[in-house]
Amino acid sequence: MMGRASPSKETTCATFAMSLERDLEDVIWGKKDWNEYVTQLVQSDALDEHILLERIELVKDSIGRQLRKAVEQNHSRLVEQAGALQGLDAAREVICSEMNHLHASAEILSSRFSGVYEELETNARTLERLYAVSRIVTALNRCEKLLGRLNLLNELVRRTEAICELEAIVAKTPSLSDVSRMRETILEIIPRIARESRRSTVEQLKSSMQTMHAPMVQSCVRALRNLNCYDAKMRLLLEEEAAKLDAAFLKLSTHPNTATKSLPQLASDVQTTLEQFSLLGSDMAKSICGQIANVIRVRVPENAPYACRVVQHIVERTTLEQFSLLGSDMAKSICGQIANVIRVRVPENAPYACRVVQHMTHVLKRTIATDVQPIRDALEPLKRGLLSHALSNMFEAVNEAFQDPSMPSAVVEKVSGAVREQLMSVNWDIDLGNEMELNIGKVMELCAQKVEQMLVLDDAALQVGEHISSVQALNYALLNVAHSLSAQWNRFSRPLVRVMDGAREAIVRVAHTSVRTILLSLHSEPLGSPSPYARELYNYLVAFSQHVALIEPFMLVYRTLHHFVTHVIEMFLLSATLLRPVESAQLTLLAADLLYVADALRTFNVSVPMLVHVDELASALLFTPEELVGAFVLPFWAVVQLLISQCEPTILSPPESAGWTRLEYIKWFMGHTNLERFKFFKSLMDFYTLSVVSDNRTEFVCNYHYILEVLNMAFTRPELSDPTVTSVEE
Repeated sequence: MMGRASPSKETTCATFAMSLERDLEDVIWGKKDWNEYVTQLVQSDALDEHILLERIELVKDSIGRQLRKAVEQNHSRLVEQAGALQGLDAAREVICSEMNHLHASAEILSSRFSGVYEELETNARTLERLYAVSRIVTALNRCEKLLGRLNLLNELVRRTEAICELEAIVAKTPSLSDVSRMRETILEIIPRIARESRRSTVEQLKSSMQTMHAPMVQSCVRALRNLNCYDAKMRLLLEEEAAKLDAAFLKLSTHPNTATKSLPQLASDVQTTLEQFSLLGSDMAKSICGQIANVIRVRVPENAPYACRVVQHIVERTTLEQFSLLGSDMAKSICGQIANVIRVRVPENAPYACRVVQHMTHVLKRTIATDVQPIRDALEPLKRGLLSHALSNMFEAVNEAFQDPSMPSAVVEKVSGAVREQLMSVNWDIDLGNEMELNIGKVMELCAQKVEQMLVLDDAALQVGEHISSVQALNYALLNVAHSLSAQWNRFSRPLVRVMDGAREAIVRVAHTSVRTILLSLHSEPLGSPSPYARELYNYLVAFSQHVALIEPFMLVYRTLHHFVTHVIEMFLLSATLLRPVESAQLTLLAADLLYVADALRTFNVSVPMLVHVDELASALLFTPEELVGAFVLPFWAVVQLLISQCEPTILSPPESAGWTRLEYIKWFMGHTNLERFKFFKSLMDFYTLSVVSDNRTEFVCNYHYILEVLNMAFTRPELSDPTVTSVEE
């Protein structure tokens, strides 16, 4: 088997050697990796070196030929590029030379700069030491000069200014204490002088405040500020003064029986303190006011019998009289403290709260409004308490008065009397009076609620009969109460007017319904002279006028009865002209009924156009169709209905044309304008005309052309453009 395998191995080696020979040119041109090729070449045992060398020579000759060919083809370009390369090489040499020169110059400058910088740094340190020595010497000389001046100065402010400057120099130049000849001065003499100056300044300040020497007080204040101890010394001074006042108020609280005698002196002490501290400026005055307020809070209990008198004395005899002297800032400060006292010491429900508010208001009128605003703010809770108490009293009077509303005059007198009493109780203050007027509005609102709650406005209670029921009498009395109150307190009458309007509308609504019901009965009863429905309507209207005469709001609101009378006449015409078929005898009875009803309407004592011309209206009902066309005294709709009622049955009556009952038609009719009524009649006639044409009839009803003429002429009537609608409630 070994013998058979050997030729195969030799064949493989020979193939590999041939592959290396073929790849030689690719390796030389860089198409294959050189290192990999060399590795394979070394590992090959069957490669013939002579063949490989021959192969290399062939490749070499081939490359030489290609190179010579390329050189021949690109000779001119190579020559040009050679010149350019020489130029670039020359430029590179120049640049390199310049850069070498620049580097050498930079090295020289760097060396020089380092030397100069070291020299400047040394000089700066030397100069800094010289400046420090100069400051010390200057401070030393200034201290010696100031100490020398202190021995000669007696004026307080200048001495403190010198001391302040000395302390500032020592604080700014702490190294002065290192100078041997200044050590004692810095550490002992200057602090001792400052302490003595502070003590003497405080003593001088107290003495000046006691003598009210304002210029000296201001000098002491400036001196203390120069010595940087103003706040601390003022705090001690405030504490001392507060302790004195606290002792005085403590004595007052432990001996309340002596309050009458001790309060004037106490108020005088407070006044003196305020005057003294006002010399120190607004901040100090505000602080002492705060101390006084704290003392009052602690030493004057809320339930102390003398608490109110304390406020009165302090406000009247002390602080408020000083406003002109203390200035606006001081006034505001004091007012703020007094306001705190009032808030804490005068409860809203105190029996003397009203006197405090009245007295304080009188005092505050003499002052500037912006200054006393804190006190006004403190009085606001008391004013609210007064207003609340007054409102409670007025509400109580209203509740008591309406326990028996059957006597309107008594109710009105009780309510108005209580309102006047409370209004007079605050007439000393305009703002409080304005607030009280708001309470009056609430009282009138309560009265309106009472009236509204007690009114019985259902239809059964509002039905008018021969006699006035107890419910109706109560209703009328309540409405008269509302009317009288609204007349006396007209500015606050809106809720009362609302209730009266609602009641009036309810009464009129029921009356409209009754009139409509009575008039509808004419279609089911025989006519007479007068007719039964006319007698019933006459009696109802007379009774209703008697009821109305008892209700003051009805008599004073003219438009209500005016509209009612007009409504009754229109309703009569509407119902009468719907009667069908109708003859001249029936029209004569209807005209007489209209005049009969008009006599009842005259009991209302109102003058309306339709009532004034009622005779003409009655006469117009008797006109012939030709005369009705020009009867402008009648509304156009009454003429149209009357003409339709005189026609043959082939034209439907207005209710029948719409498929309504008479009641439904009347409700619709009285709830719409004349323009809408006109459109209804126009559509009725259009429908009738269309029906005649569609049925191939040759004649219209007898009054057809008259009806069309009336509708055409309706455009010229002013009533058609009148948007007024007679309101009929369902």
